[in-house]
Amino acid sequence: MSTPTVKPIKVGDSIILVGTYRQNGVPTNITPYTVTSQVRNSSGVLVMTFVVTPANQAVSPGVFSLAPAVNPPVPAMLVDVMSCDIQFVTTATGIVRSSQTFLIPFVSEITVP
Repeated sequence: MSTPTVKPIKVGDSIILVGTYRQNGVPTNITPYTVTSQVRNSSGVLVMTFVVTPANQAVSPGVFSLAPAVNPPVPAMLVDVMSCDIQFVTTATGIVRSSQTFLIPFVSEITVP
């Protein structure tokens, strides 16, 4: 089984990823969860933390967006294929569920100001 990879992101570009939390294939309200996400380089060093923003869970259950906690999101030194996952912790019970790890290729930008 291969690791999923998102579309390459150019260094200096804004990043917003959108996902849907599912249990048994069904979009599931994430209101009762604390959701966190980190990005690590190929050496396992933490390079970015994502802020997780839930969509309106009554209208779009399970839908959330990920955006870097700090801008600019990707310094030039971070041209690499990074690993990321998303952790869902049930607030009431502390049960932890993590997404499958996925890859984010960060590539050099060509046109610079």
